[in-house]
Amino acid sequence: MPNLEQVKEIYQTIKNSKNPRSLIDYYAAADPEFKEVMDFMGQNGGSLKDAFYAMAKRKGVDPDEIISPLKSNRW
Repeated sequence: MPNLEQVKEIYQTIKNSKNPRSLIDYYAAADPEFKEVMDFMGQNGGSLKDAFYAMAKRKGVDPDEIISPLKSNRW
């Protein structure tokens, strides 16, 4: 499971890319876990937020337990 620093790095790389879609496709092809996330997001209407809440519910996790610490550590 990637740590927060790895997620931030991937996020910044995609955000700063001239062709984010191509980069996302590359990550999906290179990393089965990333592809699984993208597939799950697609199953939830393409919304990362909706996918996050659905996964939290499925795993029995309170999403605010994850979101709250991130809010205090602005990216």
